[in-house]
Amino acid sequence: MSIEGLIQGCLETGLLFRVHPFLPIKLVRRIFVSKPIRDYLESDDERAFGLLGDLDSFIGGDIITTSIVPREARAAYMGLLHPTIDGVWDIRSRDPSPALRLLGGFSRRDTFVGLVLYERRLMGDFFSKEWKFAISACKREWARRFHLLKPITGDDLHVYLSNFSSVD
Repeated sequence: MSIEGLIQGCLETGLLFRVHPFLPIKLVRRIFVSKPIRDYLESDDERAFGLLGDLDSFIGGDIITTSIVPREARAAYMGLLHPTIDGVWDIRSRDPSPALRLLGGFSRRDTFVGLVLYERRLMGDFFSKEWKFAISACKREWARRFHLLKPITGDDLHVYLSNFSSVD
């Protein structure tokens, strides 16, 4: 089965939910999230509104600043995490504080599947056990939904995104 077919199955069984924009914008890209993230996005938490606004930028086709070099993303919107062969990315939502990291992978160009969410301040440095745990949790959640199909990997940003700017 194709990954699109598996996404459809996950939508039907409640393992994934499509994020709809908070603002009325043109739909250029797609984001799917796990139930805990969907529930958080639907909460009254002020921080959830900030994350929704950041996801609107992705969905609406804004220029996405990216880094394909782990630990070099700095102020980028999203970056590829280490080890790069796993295809795990994070979307960085910084405002308002505390900053959040939505970890997931690309199922195809312009389609991001966000599976786990963490407060950045609790993650420590990039080599911490917290980061390793978060990346492992993301990979487990991916395998739970997509079995042996892996997220997109590689070093060509065009495979992941349209309308991007690399900070590398």
